Amino acid sequence: MHDILLILSALCFLNSFILIIYSLSTKRGKKITNVLFAGLVFALTIRVWKSILLTFSENLHDFILNFGLSGFIAV
Repeated sequence: MHDILLILSALCFLNSFILIIYSLSTKRGKKITNVLFAGLVFALTIRVWKSILLTFSENLHDFILNFGLSGFIAV
């Protein structure tokens, strides 16, 4: 069960980066809106990925914890 959760989390992480790349590279719609949307998805992705890392690893460096906090502040 632990491995399945890790694989699904990694797939969701990859999916969010595909969404970010698509929204930044598309020519349709308003460019500012697409950039803000990509920034929001990136901040949420960093926040969720930090929580996943906390779940699956025992010792994390303080930098990773602060990086996750910066994602929370950005949201």
